Amino acid sequence: MNMVVNGIILAEELGVSSENVDQEIQSPSDPFVGALLGVPVEEGEEVGLGFDPGLAIEGIFMQNVLGAVGNYADIWDRHLTPLGHERGINALWTDGGIQYAIPFR
Repeated sequence: MNMVVNGIILAEELGVSSENVDQEIQSPSDPFVGALLGVPVEEGEEVGLGFDPGLAIEGIFMQNVLGAVGNYADIWDRHLTPLGHERGINALWTDGGIQYAIPFR
């Protein structure tokens, strides 16, 4: 699964959206949010998703993604809800769908 797709699904699970991403960057609500956004929750904590430096992907890439397009629900609501599409199986697994973010650090 693409890391961006996985990240936007995880962001929805964690409650991070385009509306609150800046607040979460400043003060992550939990360690998983901090890891997703590449910011330390505790002083001196090492963060980031451990990408190979040769890939030129920074550990804060999800800050940019979520700031630009939001989480999976934000994207769905903006583009598909106006067309009359319901989430159905595209909802999070916790809401009766099949969307589940693969755990990553």
